[in-house]
Amino acid sequence: MDITSFMSWFINQCLNLFKFVYDTFDSITFFNISLLDYCIAIILIPIGVSILIAIAKNPPVEKNRHRKEKRNSEEG
Repeated sequence: MDITSFMSWFINQCLNLFKFVYDTFDSITFFNISLLDYCIAIILIPIGVSILIAIAKNPPVEKNRHRKEKRNSEEG
């Protein structure tokens, strides 16, 4: 049983749906901002904020290295 034609049709339908949603979101605008831009921003802003918070919480590697060296010299 060959499913090549079905898989081709199915992938085509998925791509057509994605293109339809993309075009629809891109065509709806409020104050010169498309709905697509808004959705992308809503998804990317929390990711960016969480990355910035994670970077701010972790001290630089050089400070950690200096602290370890200092601790080792005090112990030894």
